[in-house]
Amino acid sequence: MSGVVGILVALGITLAVELPLGGLWWRRWKAVGCVALVNMLTNPLINLELTAVNTFITGGRTELYWVILAVSEIAVVAAEGLLLCKMLEKPLGRAMLFSLAANIASYFIGLLTEAVGIL
Repeated sequence: MSGVVGILVALGITLAVELPLGGLWWRRWKAVGCVALVNMLTNPLINLELTAVNTFITGGRTELYWVILAVSEIAVVAAEGLLLCKMLEKPLGRAMLFSLAANIASYFIGLLTEAVGIL
């Protein structure tokens, strides 16, 4: 799946995974809204970037694509962790740990849905 629909589906999967995790982790409704907001900012950007990289730079999922993916995911974890730290007024370490855990979970669930042909 590619294009706008693919980006929206990726965002939907991310929100479906990370919003409940945010509720469990932070135990505050405000946190769920903050997790939604940061994901609505970062998820479409990284997926648009990776689509462009795959289409115009690497021509397919090559070694360069995977390096760019790894660097981009690290940047997303850092950005989301910093934003959540500020928005929720919580310790940076706790926000970064949540961001890392939530992004790992949503990434692998996204891979799983693609691998089994659900989406």
